[in-house]
Amino acid sequence: MSLESGVETPTVNGKQKLKDALVRLSQHRAEARFDAALNLLKTLMAEHGEIPLLLGQRGATRYEMGDAENGLNDLRRATEAAPEDPVLAADYGAFLARDGQQDEALFQLRNAVERAPKYAIARSNLGGLLVLKEQYREAITHLKAALDLEPRFVDAAVNLANAYNTLNRSNEAADALYRALSVEPNAPGLHLEIAQSLYRAERHDTALYHIEKAIDLADEPGPALLVRARIMAARGEMQSAANDLLRAATRPRLAVGAMTQLIRLRRTETDAPEVQFLEQALKKLDDMPKPTQRSLHMAAGKAYDDLGDYPRAFTHFDAGNALIAEEVKYDPVNAREQADRLIEFASAPLIARCGDGGLEGVQPIFITGLPRSGTTLMEQILSCHSGIEPGGEMRAVNRALGQTNRLRAALEEKLADAEI
Repeated sequence: MSLESGVETPTVNGKQKLKDALVRLSQHRAEARFDAALNLLKTLMAEHGEIPLLLGQRGATRYEMGDAENGLNDLRRATEAAPEDPVLAADYGAFLARDGQQDEALFQLRNAVERAPKYAIARSNLGGLLVLKEQYREAITHLKAALDLEPRFVDAAVNLANAYNTLNRSNEAADALYRALSVEPNAPGLHLEIAQSLYRAERHDTALYHIEKAIDLADEPGPALLVRARIMAARGEMQSAANDLLRAATRPRLAVGAMTQLIRLRRTETDAPEVQFLEQALKKLDDMPKPTQRSLHMAAGKAYDDLGDYPRAFTHFDAGNALIAEEVKYDPVNAREQADRLIEFASAPLIARCGDGGLEGVQPIFITGLPRSGTTLMEQILSCHSGIEPGGEMRAVNRALGQTNRLRAALEEKLADAEI
């Protein structure tokens, strides 16, 4: 560890005493005994001076006890005094990230990784920050490296899963979470995360196992009930899904999400519990954040459409669409060009040429149609046959298109159709 100018290096015995004192300091911080930690640091600094190691420790302690300004100042001084020290850079970067100073945090964490490529904590923190900055592919590189160096890093595994899920690589996300589960097998949050990843991958049976573990282990099972409802709906078990949503709706923080999901799940009847909830929630609409307002408007539109109150339905659909338009900029010209290109691409000659490929023995049945046109009913009718397994609204085709570079290149006219 480099020292500030004018401070002598501790002797061998002094180093051991300092090491022992740092262990006590770590215990104080872990148990939130911050005053004891600062008193110990004051004693150590009186003996060794404000060396970078102790400055960094004081900065971390001050930040953890709520004095962010002085804490970050100490950490900055420590890294300036020892710019080649990857541990100080990694610590400073982590606290900068917690403070919302992402760009400076990124600089410090990159510096730490550059100086110590096998420093697992720095890799993990850098990967986590890159996930926050939506730089997912680079994040995956660092998080995988962190887990290779230290397989027991649960946070790294969870961040890796988040990156994979965002890129629609749900099976890889589940694999990352299984690594974390091997470290903390009874963590309800991990079972919940795995269930969500498996649900995205349409592995509903395994997802159901993990979500039920999450419900059994969690002190508050509300969030897991929402996920189980989605899984049960995908399996065609609509009543079970509705029961879970009604249970989740008894939790105030989950009520809006549960009831809007229930309205989407089934046809709204006049005496259904979601009608009364909807009327009460709409009275508080202005106090809700915009994403919640948007969701509630769209749910109200669907509910009033089911009830035959079409003027109110249109009013809420218009309001919901207006909120969506604030975030999603729709380009009708580009959308038409994409649709025309897709029609041109999926030509009869292409289908004839590629028609012999694909599955053998198991055949998919695609049911397509506009919302509320009877597609769900059609699936339920067909799935009554013993040889047909319902799949729900699967995303396999969209995911396959997104992950097939050559097909995407052909659609974008970067590759000749004849090469597909």
